[in-house]
Amino acid sequence: MLAYIKIIGLPLFSLMLSGCAMKALPTPSGNPEVTINASTQRVKSTLVSRLASQGYILDQDTPYSLSFHRQMDGGSALLYQVALGNAYSSTPQMIISFTFAPQNGGTRVFAHVNTSMANAFGRVEQVNMDRGRAGNDVQAMLQRVKSEIEGNTRG
Repeated sequence: MLAYIKIIGLPLFSLMLSGCAMKALPTPSGNPEVTINASTQRVKSTLVSRLASQGYILDQDTPYSLSFHRQMDGGSALLYQVALGNAYSSTPQMIISFTFAPQNGGTRVFAHVNTSMANAFGRVEQVNMDRGRAGNDVQAMLQRVKSEIEGNTRG
């Protein structure tokens, strides 16, 4: 059964990645980013609250960055594991990292999305998803955060 899944899953997963992985976002960097008219602390607090409510775990918090991870589940985890791992690989993780650059009373937020999985020998396989569906989802979330913060009292 696993061999059958690999035969069908690998080409399907490759098509899925190639179909959406190369399209740059309409941002200056082509990756998820947004400028929010608010303090860095307010932006960080909003992102922590939003991602924690979606099941992400905060891994790192520095003055200019945040990093979160969440275990992938369902079909996306299975496809990822079949395409890049084997039965002994760890469950894939979705990793979202943010970098904050204070600018003229606002905050420019840069985001990066990766998936990570350790194989049977401990080697960690990572795939950048900035320009795939995950990158688009993070960009949409950043736009919602911007609207939420700027729609409320500034600060």
